[in-house]
Amino acid sequence: MIFRILQVAFTMPSSCSAYNCFNTSAQGYALVRYPHDETLKRKWIAAVGRGKNWSPGCQRLCEVSSNVQYAL
Repeated sequence: MIFRILQVAFTMPSSCSAYNCFNTSAQGYALVRYPHDETLKRKWIAAVGRGKNWSPGCQRLCEVSSNVQYAL
């Protein structure tokens, strides 16, 4: 039981965090981290449509949704 809790707690995200995006790593999409640069990170958060108070935490973006960087 404890192993299962730890396994779930330390599993990397497997789906995209962008609003209305259902791409997953199981479908072959690469998942990327949000940028460490706070200014750029805020722009990405605004672009993915989750709301200004949403924080990504350990969430990831798929390679398709991460192309928001080129739209900024």
